Amino acid sequence: DLILGPFARAALPGMGADELDLYEILIEQNDHDLYAWIAGRPSRPGTGPAALHPLLDRIAAFARERASQSRG
Repeated sequence: DLILGPFARAALPGMGADELDLYEILIEQNDHDLYAWIAGRPSRPGTGPAALHPLLDRIAAFARERASQSRG
């Protein structure tokens, strides 16, 4: 929720139908797996289901940006 909540508020309104379908598949995944797939990027970019890689990359970049902004 700490990662996907802010991402959803920021990104979902601008997503097309295909991206929203992928996001729906993504949120049905196990939370522990999702965290590992997102937190492991960019050092392990190929983790997680291949169809979700672009979305996982986008979420990871969003989370890194938020973290860097909060540091200052």
